[in-house]
Amino acid sequence: IVSDVKMPKLNGVDMLHQIKQLQPHVKAIIITGWAEKGIPRKAIQLGVDDYLTKPFELNDLLRSIDLQFEMLELRKQNQELKQKQQENERLALIGSMARNIVHDIKNPIASIKGFLSLLLSNDFSAEQKLEFSNLITNVLDRLLGLTTDIMDYTRGKINLNFHSFTIQSL
Repeated sequence: IVSDVKMPKLNGVDMLHQIKQLQPHVKAIIITGWAEKGIPRKAIQLGVDDYLTKPFELNDLLRSIDLQFEMLELRKQNQELKQKQQENERLALIGSMARNIVHDIKNPIASIKGFLSLLLSNDFSAEQKLEFSNLITNVLDRLLGLTTDIMDYTRGKINLNFHSFTIQSL
């Protein structure tokens, strides 16, 4: 927006105030040929991006407009970088979760494999083999609970709550 301060019905600063309420990030250049006390300060408080006093060279206005377009482009690039950073953080979290999930599943599977080999061995009594069977059942229950939690999380039924802590507090 390029506006003169002095206009017939509404001065440029008041107009800017109304526009900024609707579109806070709009770029604005105020032009004035008269120096009413407090107008520059009010314009700055409203977030005017440039303030030109008459008379000015056309090149001054064009440079100011170019600068505003550059600022808009920088804001857009900044927003894109923030989105990329958030996506990278999300992917890193997913990778970390995947490592933990694989670890949490791998250990019980190794336990089950070991107990199954003991069950197939003739070196143990029926009572010991029953105990091994119970251990396998417990490990399978843990695995089933883990996979159910993972499925519930992916369906949005469980929310993760992260808390900061120090090792000393543990």
